[in-house]
Amino acid sequence: MRAPAARLLLAILCACSADPLGERELPPPPGPTRLHDRTPALPLTLRCQPAQHLIAVGPEGSAWFDADGTLEEHTVDGRVLNRPRPEVDAIAAAHAIGPGELVVVDDLARVWVVSAESVAPLHFPDEGGTPRAFCGDPRQDLDGYVLTELGLHERSAERWWHVDPAGPVRFGALTWLATRDGSCAGPEGALYLAEDDHVWRLADEGIRRVDELGDPSVAPTRLGPFVASASVDTLVLGSPEAGFAEVELPARATALSGAGETLWVATDGGGLFVLRGTGRDATWGRATEDDLDLEADDIHAHAGGGAWLARGDELCHAAFGQTIAIEGLRAHARIAERRAAVVVRVASPSGAPATGTVELQRDGALEGSADLTDGVAVFEDVSMGDSGWHELVVVAGAAERQLPYRVVQGTSWGATVAPIAEASCATADCHAAGSTDPPDLSSFEAWVDFAPSIRGQVVSRQMPRDPALPLEETEIMTIVEWIEGGMQE
Repeated sequence: MRAPAARLLLAILCACSADPLGERELPPPPGPTRLHDRTPALPLTLRCQPAQHLIAVGPEGSAWFDADGTLEEHTVDGRVLNRPRPEVDAIAAAHAIGPGELVVVDDLARVWVVSAESVAPLHFPDEGGTPRAFCGDPRQDLDGYVLTELGLHERSAERWWHVDPAGPVRFGALTWLATRDGSCAGPEGALYLAEDDHVWRLADEGIRRVDELGDPSVAPTRLGPFVASASVDTLVLGSPEAGFAEVELPARATALSGAGETLWVATDGGGLFVLRGTGRDATWGRATEDDLDLEADDIHAHAGGGAWLARGDELCHAAFGQTIAIEGLRAHARIAERRAAVVVRVASPSGAPATGTVELQRDGALEGSADLTDGVAVFEDVSMGDSGWHELVVVAGAAERQLPYRVVQGTSWGATVAPIAEASCATADCHAAGSTDPPDLSSFEAWVDFAPSIRGQVVSRQMPRDPALPLEETEIMTIVEWIEGGMQE
């Protein structure tokens, strides 16, 4: 089915007051500071291999290669997994959703989803352009975004919608779409994207050009709730809520990559620097191996606590401690299940399976512990909590890993949303039955068709239009939960 264009005011992920992660006050970003050859050394362990055709790095650290007509997934714990490859001449773009899952775009602009055992086509309309970047999971409504030469597209109601900003805002040629550990946004509910000379921020309060980030000279990146951008030899890190801090670099920035709680910065002859943490206790380190400063041509960080570094004719996985990969739950994902199985893989910096005990916490409370067997700990039945944002924390020795996610409760149109629509929306002077301008919103089918626009207008409080009849916070969340929970009738 062809995807119609829609004018949307985007609300990426509503960070409502009932959600403990969404309501946290952000600390100021680390800085200002100056990096140089006297910045404390951070010893790294490198595991190198000959450079291949790297097409993607996943949030859990898997590097995907298109090698001699086959797809290989190289994990941070040293496994090499052969994956099925679409029968195409060339792969033009790729996005790793998670372990064993990859989205690829072929040279004919067709989109495919690769899983551990199969390949399946993913519909994207021809009139949307050629996909060049992804975030989230494009198979799921309200979770995946696609950037093409024609702009940004969102999936909703099993269709693709072109995001056309409301009001005077107009995008130019977009070149970069942020991912936050593979996803589009986190509890703060903001999506970042960029043109050649500035960065845009999309959130429930609207669309904003982030002039504090300057004119990026390399692709920006995310670091937790912040965005980082480099303009020649100055790095700017922060967010509109927490403020921004400048970091003076010893030379021109050539690559940035952030994931989890770590930011990696490569410079032109000035070294490779790593920021660990996002709060007041965050520290910068100068990357070294055997007391020698490291350089990198390109960086692909992952949330498990390491990065893949392109260095001339080799590709190296770099780590400063144990790495932690999580299977069974994706960072910042929306889930309906109240219980889930979680698999934790812990590797030493060299990639060897780690030993010891792993603790699993949810929202600060211990959920369980398990011994590692060949570097793997399995938690069969983990409580995911009630509706709202939550955070899993995995502790393995000195290493720690956070994974936020959101539980959404599926609700029915008839029982919960229809009464709100009848009282506040489908009234005689607004979205009544038979109305065309504004559109008829008196039926379940109409709400499904207009779900992206409804969500944006309701969360930003542009609907209802009568300021004397605002929706209650609980009513807004009922609508959001219904849309994000699958829009049951």
